[in-house]
Amino acid sequence: MSTQETVTQETVTSICPPKWGWLLAGFTIGIFSSFLVYLTMMPVIQEEIPIEGIVSENTTPLVKTTLQSAPALVQTVPKTTKSHILQVGSYQKQKQAAGMQAYLATLKIETTIKTVTLSDTGIWYKVHAGPFSDLAQLQKIRDLLTANKISSLVVQE
Repeated sequence: MSTQETVTQETVTSICPPKWGWLLAGFTIGIFSSFLVYLTMMPVIQEEIPIEGIVSENTTPLVKTTLQSAPALVQTVPKTTKSHILQVGSYQKQKQAAGMQAYLATLKIETTIKTVTLSDTGIWYKVHAGPFSDLAQLQKIRDLLTANKISSLVVQE
């Protein structure tokens, strides 16, 4: 004799997951798919953020390098008695300049943003550190910027 098992509603419900489980799984997959689409549509930002300002003695640079390991293209600051500033960046969008200023603040470098209007290209936002009357302090800040792969320009006031 063969034995046959009868399938009842109770045995089916004990084997299958509950209805709310299917709903939750579908909702989770939908949210994850939407997130992946969102990530593919985001623009890629590929710009360097300059750093400038005054560094305190407690500053730890993001990239630790010594002058021996730095590239040979490091420029030295001319010795004069005039006041100098470091221009770390020049941006057409104020948001970019503010982002650089915030990044420099993490390095404990104080900066200002100067708005300049040019006749042919419009408004530019320049990120400045200084002024420096002490050239040793200026060079110290410039070395910190170079160690963090940020280019700077010495401007005479």
